[in-house]
Amino acid sequence: MWLARALPEVAAVGLAHLVARIASRLSRYRGIALENVGRALGNEIPEEQLTGIVRAAFLNVCLSGIELARISWLPPGRFDDRIEISGLERYREATAGGKGSIIFTAHLGNWEACGSWVTRHVQEKLAVLVRLQPNPFASELLVRVRHRLGLTVIPKQAPGSAVRGFLDDGYAVVFLADQYGGRAGVPVKLFGAETRAPKGPAVYALRTGAPLIPAFTVRLPGRLFSHRIHVEPPLEVERTGDVAHDVQVNTQRLVDVLESYVRQYPEQWLWMHRRWR
Repeated sequence: MWLARALPEVAAVGLAHLVARIASRLSRYRGIALENVGRALGNEIPEEQLTGIVRAAFLNVCLSGIELARISWLPPGRFDDRIEISGLERYREATAGGKGSIIFTAHLGNWEACGSWVTRHVQEKLAVLVRLQPNPFASELLVRVRHRLGLTVIPKQAPGSAVRGFLDDGYAVVFLADQYGGRAGVPVKLFGAETRAPKGPAVYALRTGAPLIPAFTVRLPGRLFSHRIHVEPPLEVERTGDVAHDVQVNTQRLVDVLESYVRQYPEQWLWMHRRWR
């Protein structure tokens, strides 16, 4: 992090390319990424292009790490002119009157850097539900950085009443709900293959009536911190009275929106995670 902060921007980008080149060849996550990309897109694009997506995905992770290190040290707003947003009016309309909202997003682009921008220009009350890292030093470091960026951290282990409290207080609560949902998740199809997805966004939307808004960040070509935030229309939450059915159907709808973005920007998704188990 110190090196990422100290280097000039051009050199920092060069460092990200160097680390990504090494990681995409030697990292133990390379095999997972290749397997995932092949499962999702193998029938649609040639093998050499799949390998290129994996290399680009490692680069996106490295660039995001560089950005996070730099933005956590520099004055707030230093790179605000490099971030843009589309669909802001949808968010404004859905949260009129200071209503809390549920944001469904993914490990796409660099949501951390964009979250800092959102707290200054769109929604000051922004909380994110996160899984704490197994390494306590790394976990504490990430929490400190997120706080410096203006984000309120809600541990994933927190009781549901805590999340509801934030929503009642007008917060936008962010769920990075694109990873494998485990036994507690609900069955869905992602790229035509069965998996399980986290059910939190759908559950809280059904329980609280808070608008459920998909939003994703996409890296733009050029300099560091060049991103666009895409805000989708709030999900029309299905409510039939059958809770299990409603959770599954609404979660699948969210996963469908996620898949559409990954198809557009496959090189920016975090493929190094076993989503199909």
